[in-house]
Amino acid sequence: MKFILYTLIFVGLISKVGAQDYTYADHLKTFVQAPKSFLEYSFSSPLIQKVSLSTKTDQFELAKQRTSLKANFAPLKARKYETEYIKWKEKNFQQNAEIAAHENLYNTTILWSNIYFSKNQSELLMGLIESYKEKEKLLTKIVVAEPTKIKSINETQLKILNLEVEKETKLYNLETQKKELALNLDTRNNIDFKSIENYIATQVIEENLSQLTTENSVSGNMLAVKSKIESNSYEYNIEKANQKKIIDYVELGLNDFDSPGFRRAYVVGIGFLFPASKKKNIKLAELELENNYLNQILSLEKQKFSVETENILLETKTQLKMFRLYEDFLNKLENKLTITKVNSQMTNEMLEIVLDNKILYAEKKIELNELHQKIVENYIKLSQLTLQNLFVK
Repeated sequence: MKFILYTLIFVGLISKVGAQDYTYADHLKTFVQAPKSFLEYSFSSPLIQKVSLSTKTDQFELAKQRTSLKANFAPLKARKYETEYIKWKEKNFQQNAEIAAHENLYNTTILWSNIYFSKNQSELLMGLIESYKEKEKLLTKIVVAEPTKIKSINETQLKILNLEVEKETKLYNLETQKKELALNLDTRNNIDFKSIENYIATQVIEENLSQLTTENSVSGNMLAVKSKIESNSYEYNIEKANQKKIIDYVELGLNDFDSPGFRRAYVVGIGFLFPASKKKNIKLAELELENNYLNQILSLEKQKFSVETENILLETKTQLKMFRLYEDFLNKLENKLTITKVNSQMTNEMLEIVLDNKILYAEKKIELNELHQKIVENYIKLSQLTLQNLFVK
């Protein structure tokens, strides 16, 4: 064993003498170039982990090449952890892709629902404007007999102007959002609003709330911290297993220079590792300390996640109760407006009360639409936060 070791060292020293026109800077450059070609063969063995053959070309002098044959050594335990680590990284990559897809769904659905509610809002504003215009006509008729009504008619006209500006803004925003959604979904503004309504109806949301918040629900932040902890654990186990490794690698290299003024240089390299090296112990200690810190962060993330989901859930349930109360109130008001028929015996005061009720009804419908939108936004946010399927069947 000693004879082999001395022979390798001797050949390595001789290679320096043979490369008279090959500078140390040239030697360094051969290690930093991107590989031109790479061939690797791996196999199980008590000693050798893998054998790799690579060719590197100097980017400044294309004729300068370096070819090496390298054998890496690692304990069987370290190789086992490395194999598990590679599998975990593939699984983690897939998980990150799923989280990114879920985030994209969340953003698209928010835009999708905003279009639906903007469309509803613009239609409801039209009804409110028409009610105010009817009131304006009535006030115009009675203002001659009752000059005190001049203030009311001015206020009504101003309200109509403000509502028309709001309606035009809503319509402009609606068209902008439609174009944005069309780009995201590669469609041509053919949005099926009935389909949207089926997904975001308050009854559907109420039924699905409990399914979105399960005991094993986790957030994207929690998964990211868990992923880092698992990654560090694999690295720690591999480093720990490699503590027993003495020979890191054995390498045979050929620096082949066909350009004039250069010669071939043969290089033999061997890498040693010392289990008691401070550098390796420091690396293990760093990984251990980082995992302790990350576990504390994970604990805080769990608490934050629990509080956040509970708050959103409570807020959404309260909003759903308010929604039902609003609906009941509007149904009663609608019935009252249906019973009250306008006839010639009605006084101006009675007609004004009927029109005020129509305006109240239209305003409350708009408020109900806004409340519904808040419920849907919370529902989508809760779905995104818990990484659950948004459209639970």
